[in-house]
Amino acid sequence: MIVEDSAVVRTLLTHIIDADPRLTVALAVASAEEALEVLEEVKPDVISMDIRLPGMDGLEATRRIMAEHPTPIVVIADSVEELAEDLAERPARRGADGGGEAGGPRQPGL
Repeated sequence: MIVEDSAVVRTLLTHIIDADPRLTVALAVASAEEALEVLEEVKPDVISMDIRLPGMDGLEATRRIMAEHPTPIVVIADSVEELAEDLAERPARRGADGGGEAGGPRQPGL
């Protein structure tokens, strides 16, 4: 299964995968929500997941998929910097508290 919001990239990935006779794209969808909706029905062997998606992002979708229907997932990012940014921002988006004031030093052990 391919989860990619860009129609151009989604089509390109589908063509690349379909070019290998050993592989078949079970489904290509534009959002994480759509992927979660059809996951049990499609039962893909592997998922290609874009990190930045409208609505639910690829990291949250990956977390939910692994909790409910563990499936190998290849995470796709525009760059290593994009992936690092998303991973670094995740705790703040969830309201995590590092134990110190914003921008201040972190508390030891937290």
